[in-house]
Amino acid sequence: MSKKRIIILLGVLTTLLPLSGFPSTWRSFFTFVFGVAITGLAFVAYKNKDVGGPVEKKEDSFTENTAPLFSANNPSLPEEVPANSTEKTPEVISSI
Repeated sequence: MSKKRIIILLGVLTTLLPLSGFPSTWRSFFTFVFGVAITGLAFVAYKNKDVGGPVEKKEDSFTENTAPLFSANNPSLPEEVPANSTEKTPEVISSI
């Protein structure tokens, strides 16, 4: 039985213990024993990283697009205008 299932079982038993009909001294003893067992198993499982289940390593899925945006072979795209050009370009007015 895995540590996770034992911890769940002990938690259920601890929850049902007050309804069991045991004398109060026995209930106190079993509550203490179950609590120590849950704490010990949880600590051991945490140290072994066994509680969370299998952890998948996330890999970066970013890939750089190497295709050129503008190509000289594509006539539908505008030609580049040099940065020091004196030609006036139309201004874009955006509404806020």
